[in-house]
Amino acid sequence: MKSLLKRNAVKHLICIVLTVVITAGFIPLRAEADTTKYVYKFISLKQNKYVTSRDYTERYIEKTDTYIETYYLHKISVPANGYIRINANNTGDIYIYKTINKKKALYESDSIRSLYGKKVYYEVLPKGTYYIKADSGVKFKWSFVKVQGGSNYCRARARRLAAWKKIVEIFNYGEEYNRWYMISLPRKKTITVTYSFEPYDPVFDVYNSHGIKLNCPSLTNRSWRTALLPKGTYYIRISRDRYEDEDSFYRDRFVQFWWN
Repeated sequence: MKSLLKRNAVKHLICIVLTVVITAGFIPLRAEADTTKYVYKFISLKQNKYVTSRDYTERYIEKTDTYIETYYLHKISVPANGYIRINANNTGDIYIYKTINKKKALYESDSIRSLYGKKVYYEVLPKGTYYIKADSGVKFKWSFVKVQGGSNYCRARARRLAAWKKIVEIFNYGEEYNRWYMISLPRKKTITVTYSFEPYDPVFDVYNSHGIKLNCPSLTNRSWRTALLPKGTYYIRISRDRYEDEDSFYRDRFVQFWWN
């Protein structure tokens, strides 16, 4: 009899435990909601107007257990093919974005160009709208220079170029063909080709009047020099030698150079 009562008591206890477990399974747990919201402030920026960049802000709303991150971006409009010039006080990094996803945080890796370490930047961009974000405290302005595609795409159409004259050459989108320049040596001398901006590592080649490529090894990290050449006509060819993948699409499209 006592054994039967003991077994019934154990069964009763098991039933109680199972009831508690099953009931607990139907109790809704506190859902982990997305507690961060993103706010983007777009500020239209005209050309040649200095602004000081603001850092993003974050605030917490206790009532809704929500964090709000606010980003401040300067909106610019590139009206045609050409390049933009950005002047900055060189106190931080600058990022250029083509598109913004308002539903997520702003990451530097989403930018199409990241600029740093200089006071003047040159960027070739297709016609369209872009967004600039800089580190907090960076003072900068931008301007646009329109450049038509050159007709000097082959040696027969080379542009004549005098010694020491600085030339700006850009590779617009869809116009990534080579550029040719014709130069004249009034006497026996070397040809030195120099470029002035590090972001672009251009490909320079020097040819004689018969179209034969000459040896032109590096002289410094920004210049190349031929051997001693006889008086006559020569050609400089500039190439944008870069595979068109997503990472390099916006890079290496601007160069300033000269020869002596």
